[in-house]
Amino acid sequence: MFNKTEIGENLKKYRLALGLSTYNFAIAIDLDYTYLSKIEKGVEIPTTKTMVRILNNLNISFKEFLNSEVTTKKLYIEMIRKQLLNLTADDLEYLSEIMKCINILNEVE
Repeated sequence: MFNKTEIGENLKKYRLALGLSTYNFAIAIDLDYTYLSKIEKGVEIPTTKTMVRILNNLNISFKEFLNSEVTTKKLYIEMIRKQLLNLTADDLEYLSEIMKCINILNEVE
């Protein structure tokens, strides 16, 4: 049996690591905000369909989701990857130039 509190706490941890409000995450996974809030508080347990939507959005397995030792580094990497996929070629070129400038500044210090 799954622990509602553990699922809620882990969901909140992952959501916060992505820098999303409960409302914005609910929109991202097409879920009612109040239902998501109840899941995070351990009042409700998500349906299988809801859990699949959550895991797909976080791009993690259920095993990873339940692992309380998971660092947020993977989440940040995934968040950056998703953002990069949405950039145009011009955006990527501009970003590349910014990265070059940052490297130059780091070398000066």
